[in-house]
Amino acid sequence: MRKFQGERERLKIAEFQMLGGWEVGWVPLTPVTPKVLCSLPQHALPLPGFLLLAPDIYRHAVLFNQSEPFQVPLLGLTVPIMWFYLLMNVLTQYVCIRGVFTLTTECPSLTVTLVVTLRKFLSLILSILYFQNPFTAWHWAGTALVFLGTLLYSEIWSGIGAIRARGRAKEH
Repeated sequence: MRKFQGERERLKIAEFQMLGGWEVGWVPLTPVTPKVLCSLPQHALPLPGFLLLAPDIYRHAVLFNQSEPFQVPLLGLTVPIMWFYLLMNVLTQYVCIRGVFTLTTECPSLTVTLVVTLRKFLSLILSILYFQNPFTAWHWAGTALVFLGTLLYSEIWSGIGAIRARGRAKEH
């Protein structure tokens, strides 16, 4: 598949990303769970914007149909492999976003941010390993910052200090 290389296409993508947050502000305040409140507007309202990408979507659908056939395990169905990949991607993204929305109802926002950051970090590491891309100094710096932030948030330093203090108290 080709990447979005044109300036016009990059602008469309940026517009979609900017519109991602505005709709939550006008959703009426109703006695709805935060999970439902977040999921509906975040995913339903931007859909008409994809009409701007209709020619690209159609072109890629044609390319997907031309990919090699693949027999789906357990179902015995044969579909073009690119459609199977897309379906698996959609299913895993659905599971992921449901987990994030559930997490937002159970945990403080900083915890949710930490979990999402760690998930993205793990995805990056798996991608580097799978596609055998070089692990640069920038990757190492990002790794150090992710782990430092995780350790600071989990308050491991205060836990270590408490363990040391108990050890000193037992010695005396």
